[in-house]
Amino acid sequence: MPIKIIRSLASAHKEIDRLASRGDFLNKKNESIVKTIITDVRRNGDRAVKKYSKKFDSVTQKNLRVPPKEIDRAYRSLSRAHRMLFQRVIKNVRAFHKIERKKSWIKKMGHCRLGERITAVSSVGIYIPGGLAPLVSSVFMTVIPAQAAGVKKIIVTSPPAYKGRVNPIILAALKMLGIRDVFSVGGAQAIAAMAFGTQTIPRVDKIVGPGNRWVTLAKKAVYGIVDIDMLAGPSEIVIVSGSKGRADFIASDLLAQAEHDPMASSILITNSKHLAANVKKEVTKQLNDLDRTRSIAKKSLTRWGRIM
Repeated sequence: MPIKIIRSLASAHKEIDRLASRGDFLNKKNESIVKTIITDVRRNGDRAVKKYSKKFDSVTQKNLRVPPKEIDRAYRSLSRAHRMLFQRVIKNVRAFHKIERKKSWIKKMGHCRLGERITAVSSVGIYIPGGLAPLVSSVFMTVIPAQAAGVKKIIVTSPPAYKGRVNPIILAALKMLGIRDVFSVGGAQAIAAMAFGTQTIPRVDKIVGPGNRWVTLAKKAVYGIVDIDMLAGPSEIVIVSGSKGRADFIASDLLAQAEHDPMASSILITNSKHLAANVKKEVTKQLNDLDRTRSIAKKSLTRWGRIM
């Protein structure tokens, strides 16, 4: 069974302390490795980026920019069902961020005119993960807010993890959003390239998007030179449920996080022994239905998943 049930309060406290240790990757040794990569990219531009693509992704690159023809081809290969689904997602996400957008205002107060002027940053660099799984949802949740804010220049980097190229489903989603400046670069070298600029990749004002520990550490290192969204740790979810919770829904939500990363943590807290047992069974059942992400989810649930 990939996910354990913890039944005592004392054991639960120990598990919580252990789970909290997942953030230990933010240490001096890893920071030193990332700073070396950033310094190299800053000094040597494309040459350094290609060197790290070969070292970490086992890819020899002539060009870092994804050709427009490849983006168009990826879109044409998208099924009609996926296109319709993506169109609906884009419509919904865009509607939300249109409402969310803040407006400038000025008011006269006595002899003064006071207010706020809201303007978009000039350029944004977006990192889309693609190493363990093509997180196409990240495309919609980063590009659309930037567009809604009025950002004029949007570039995207994503690892060459799909047969030495950016995953076509990511390219297809970017095509539907009108993004043409896409670069086949991953890891800390991608963050460094967007922060300082290279011969091919332009410098940006802000970097957003999730990534692994090396991406997170790189964003931490370049913050202040450019703006960032946040320092994201490994994915996690905590579900609290009574006896009436649906075991199949809960299991699906736990697996949805577990399949992101072997470091992801999926936790259920419940006062029902019956629900705990059923969720454990459902997790095992649904885990076997997964294809490409099964091994990732299994590692994650075994080490970092718990039912308490």
